[in-house]
Amino acid sequence: MKKFSAIVGLAFVLVGCATPGENMSAADTAELNAPLYCNNETQCKNVWERATYYVSTNSGYKIQNINNNLIETYNSPSPDTKLAWRILKKPLGNGRYQIVTSAWCGNVFGCYPDNYEAILAAKRYMKEGL
Repeated sequence: MKKFSAIVGLAFVLVGCATPGENMSAADTAELNAPLYCNNETQCKNVWERATYYVSTNSGYKIQNINNNLIETYNSPSPDTKLAWRILKKPLGNGRYQIVTSAWCGNVFGCYPDNYEAILAAKRYMKEGL
């Protein structure tokens, strides 16, 4: 039993040391960490439509809440590796918004797909539609 506890404890320490985007290139990590903005009504409408589509087709869970400022799926229960999502449209004034994207799962050992890679893919889709 002590050996099992030590292994589990070591696994928690190793998982705790993981950093966002550690397996990504420097350019991808910078893109992941860069804020995403939309600057006018037309651009924000396009970004929000893409965000809604992306979450509805790439989440492990159904959308629970959706409105003009929030897209949120049901939460990921432990120990599930499927992604849950929350995307917020934060008003900055003068028709400008910051789009804040979060993805997570209920598994302490990691998500499938990797949540940081998924966030990067979502941000790219919201910006470019590709």
